[in-house]
Amino acid sequence: MCYLQKMKFPRMFVSVAILTAVVLTGFAPTFASASTSWIHNGRYDYSPHVAGTPAAFTVVGNGTKMEWLSAGYGGITCTVSPSLIALDPSLLFPTSYVNIIVPNLTISPSGAFSYSGNVTLYYLESPLTLSTPLRLKLNGHFVKAPIEANTTIAAVGTFSAPEICKDSTITKMSFVWTGATPRPN
Repeated sequence: MCYLQKMKFPRMFVSVAILTAVVLTGFAPTFASASTSWIHNGRYDYSPHVAGTPAAFTVVGNGTKMEWLSAGYGGITCTVSPSLIALDPSLLFPTSYVNIIVPNLTISPSGAFSYSGNVTLYYLESPLTLSTPLRLKLNGHFVKAPIEANTTIAAVGTFSAPEICKDSTITKMSFVWTGATPRPN
Protein backbone atom coordinates (compact mmCIF):
# COMPACT_ATOMS: atom_id res chain seq x y z
CA MET A 1 0.00 0.00 0.00
CA CYS A 2 2.79 2.34 0.83
CA TYR A 3 4.26 1.83 -2.64
CA LEU A 4 0.93 2.76 -4.33
CA GLN A 5 0.63 5.95 -2.32
CA LYS A 6 4.10 6.93 -3.45
CA MET A 7 3.13 6.33 -7.09
CA LYS A 8 0.05 8.59 -6.94
CA PHE A 9 2.05 11.72 -6.12
CA PRO A 10 4.40 11.49 -9.13
CA ARG A 11 1.46 10.72 -11.47
CA MET A 12 -0.49 13.67 -10.13
CA PHE A 13 2.60 15.90 -10.47
CA VAL A 14 3.11 14.78 -14.07
CA SER A 15 -0.60 15.35 -14.85
CA VAL A 16 -0.50 18.87 -13.42
CA ALA A 17 2.71 19.62 -15.35
CA ILE A 18 1.17 18.44 -18.63
CA LEU A 19 -2.02 20.40 -18.01
CA THR A 20 0.01 23.54 -17.21
CA ALA A 21 2.08 23.11 -20.38
CA VAL A 22 -1.05 22.76 -22.52
CA VAL A 23 -2.63 25.88 -21.01
CA LEU A 24 0.54 27.96 -21.39
CA THR A 25 0.97 26.79 -24.99
CA GLY A 26 -2.43 28.31 -25.73
CA PHE A 27 -1.15 31.69 -24.51
CA ALA A 28 2.20 31.48 -26.30
CA PRO A 29 1.00 33.22 -29.50
CA THR A 30 -0.33 36.10 -27.38
CA PHE A 31 3.02 36.54 -25.67
CA ALA A 32 4.93 36.17 -28.93
CA SER A 33 2.82 38.75 -30.77
CA ALA A 34 3.90 41.45 -28.33
CA SER A 35 7.49 41.14 -29.53
CA THR A 36 6.83 40.63 -33.25
CA SER A 37 4.92 42.80 -35.68
CA TRP A 38 2.76 42.19 -38.72
CA ILE A 39 4.25 45.37 -40.20
CA HIS A 40 7.17 44.62 -42.52
CA ASN A 41 10.55 46.28 -42.07
CA GLY A 42 11.86 47.90 -45.25
CA ARG A 43 11.14 50.71 -47.65
CA TYR A 44 7.65 51.98 -48.47
CA ASP A 45 7.10 54.09 -51.58
CA TYR A 46 4.22 56.27 -52.67
CA SER A 47 1.78 54.37 -54.89
CA PRO A 48 1.49 54.42 -57.80
CA HIS A 49 5.25 54.11 -57.91
CA VAL A 50 6.50 56.59 -60.49
CA ALA A 51 9.74 58.43 -61.10
CA GLY A 52 10.03 61.34 -58.69
CA THR A 53 8.07 59.58 -55.96
CA PRO A 54 6.58 62.34 -53.78
CA ALA A 55 6.84 60.36 -50.53
CA ALA A 56 8.82 57.46 -49.11
CA PHE A 57 9.80 56.12 -45.71
CA THR A 58 11.53 53.14 -44.11
CA VAL A 59 10.20 50.94 -41.33
CA VAL A 60 12.73 49.58 -38.83
CA GLY A 61 12.71 48.07 -35.35
CA ASN A 62 10.51 45.08 -36.18
CA GLY A 63 7.67 47.30 -37.38
CA THR A 64 7.84 49.85 -34.56
CA LYS A 65 9.51 52.91 -36.11
CA MET A 66 9.18 55.00 -39.28
CA GLU A 67 12.17 56.87 -40.65
CA TRP A 68 11.11 59.50 -43.15
CA LEU A 69 14.63 60.41 -44.17
CA SER A 70 17.16 57.61 -44.15
CA ALA A 71 20.46 57.44 -46.01
CA GLY A 72 19.52 60.19 -48.43
CA TYR A 73 15.99 59.23 -49.43
CA GLY A 74 12.53 59.62 -48.02
CA GLY A 75 10.38 62.41 -46.75
CA ILE A 76 7.58 64.16 -48.60
CA THR A 77 8.26 66.22 -51.73
CA CYS A 78 5.96 68.94 -53.02
CA THR A 79 5.81 72.09 -55.13
CA VAL A 80 6.12 75.15 -52.90
CA SER A 81 3.20 77.29 -51.79
CA PRO A 82 3.01 81.06 -52.42
CA SER A 83 3.49 81.70 -48.68
CA LEU A 84 6.75 79.73 -48.73
CA ILE A 85 7.94 81.58 -51.84
CA ALA A 86 7.30 84.84 -49.97
CA LEU A 87 9.87 83.78 -47.31
CA ASP A 88 12.69 83.67 -49.87
CA PRO A 89 11.65 84.88 -53.36
CA SER A 90 15.29 85.00 -54.49
CA LEU A 91 15.62 81.21 -54.10
CA LEU A 92 12.09 79.84 -54.53
CA PHE A 93 9.86 80.04 -57.60
CA PRO A 94 6.37 78.66 -58.37
CA THR A 95 8.01 75.59 -59.92
CA SER A 96 10.41 74.93 -57.01
CA TYR A 97 10.23 71.70 -55.06
CA VAL A 98 11.08 71.12 -51.41
CA ASN A 99 11.62 67.92 -49.49
CA ILE A 100 9.86 67.93 -46.12
CA ILE A 101 11.98 66.10 -43.57
CA VAL A 102 9.52 64.47 -41.16
CA PRO A 103 10.95 63.33 -37.81
CA ASN A 104 11.18 59.61 -37.08
CA LEU A 105 7.83 58.36 -35.80
CA THR A 106 6.73 55.53 -33.54
CA ILE A 107 4.23 53.08 -34.98
CA SER A 108 1.56 52.04 -32.48
CA PRO A 109 0.81 48.32 -31.94
CA SER A 110 -2.39 48.84 -33.97
CA GLY A 111 -0.31 50.17 -36.91
CA ALA A 112 -1.23 53.85 -36.56
CA PHE A 113 1.19 56.77 -36.91
CA SER A 114 0.81 60.54 -36.65
CA TYR A 115 2.77 63.77 -36.39
CA SER A 116 1.81 67.38 -35.98
CA GLY A 117 4.54 69.94 -35.65
CA ASN A 118 7.30 71.95 -37.25
CA VAL A 119 9.48 70.43 -39.94
CA THR A 120 12.77 71.06 -41.69
CA LEU A 121 12.74 71.72 -45.42
CA TYR A 122 15.42 70.91 -47.94
CA TYR A 123 15.43 72.85 -51.20
CA LEU A 124 15.83 70.38 -54.05
CA GLU A 125 17.35 73.00 -56.35
CA SER A 126 20.05 73.96 -53.88
CA PRO A 127 21.99 72.39 -51.02
CA LEU A 128 20.57 74.90 -48.55
CA THR A 129 18.51 73.63 -45.65
CA LEU A 130 15.81 75.79 -44.12
CA SER A 131 14.30 75.26 -40.69
CA THR A 132 10.96 76.99 -40.51
CA PRO A 133 8.15 77.42 -38.02
CA LEU A 134 5.87 76.01 -40.72
CA ARG A 135 3.67 73.13 -39.62
CA LEU A 136 2.79 69.77 -41.05
CA LYS A 137 0.06 67.37 -39.97
CA LEU A 138 0.46 63.72 -40.88
CA ASN A 139 -1.50 60.65 -39.87
CA GLY A 140 -2.22 57.20 -41.18
CA HIS A 141 -2.06 53.50 -40.56
CA PHE A 142 -0.66 50.28 -41.93
CA VAL A 143 -3.05 47.84 -43.60
CA LYS A 144 -3.47 44.62 -41.64
CA ALA A 145 -3.72 42.17 -44.53
CA PRO A 146 -1.43 39.94 -46.59
CA ILE A 147 1.10 42.24 -48.28
CA GLU A 148 2.90 41.51 -51.53
CA ALA A 149 5.98 43.57 -52.41
CA ASN A 150 5.45 46.36 -54.96
CA THR A 151 1.81 45.39 -55.46
CA THR A 152 -0.42 45.63 -52.41
CA ILE A 153 -1.23 48.88 -50.61
CA ALA A 154 0.53 48.42 -47.26
CA ALA A 155 -0.08 51.82 -45.63
CA VAL A 156 -2.36 54.80 -46.13
CA GLY A 157 -2.22 58.31 -44.78
CA THR A 158 -3.07 61.96 -45.15
CA PHE A 159 -0.99 65.06 -44.67
CA SER A 160 -1.61 68.75 -44.61
CA ALA A 161 1.04 71.44 -45.05
CA PRO A 162 -0.69 74.47 -46.63
CA GLU A 163 2.10 76.88 -45.62
CA ILE A 164 4.66 74.66 -47.37
CA CYS A 165 2.96 72.91 -50.31
CA LYS A 166 0.92 74.26 -53.20
CA ASP A 167 -2.88 73.83 -52.90
CA SER A 168 -2.92 71.22 -55.67
CA THR A 169 -0.59 68.86 -53.73
CA ILE A 170 -2.07 65.42 -53.17
CA THR A 171 -2.91 65.08 -49.48
CA LYS A 172 -4.11 61.44 -49.43
CA MET A 173 -1.34 58.93 -49.93
CA SER A 174 -1.05 55.19 -50.36
CA PHE A 175 2.20 53.28 -49.97
CA VAL A 176 3.46 49.94 -51.23
CA TRP A 177 6.11 47.94 -49.42
CA THR A 178 9.01 47.46 -51.83
CA GLY A 179 10.49 44.52 -49.95
CA ALA A 180 13.81 46.34 -49.80
CA THR A 181 15.68 46.04 -46.53
CA PRO A 182 16.47 49.26 -44.69
CA ARG A 183 19.74 50.91 -45.61
CA PRO A 184 22.26 51.36 -42.80
CA ASN A 185 22.45 54.95 -41.57
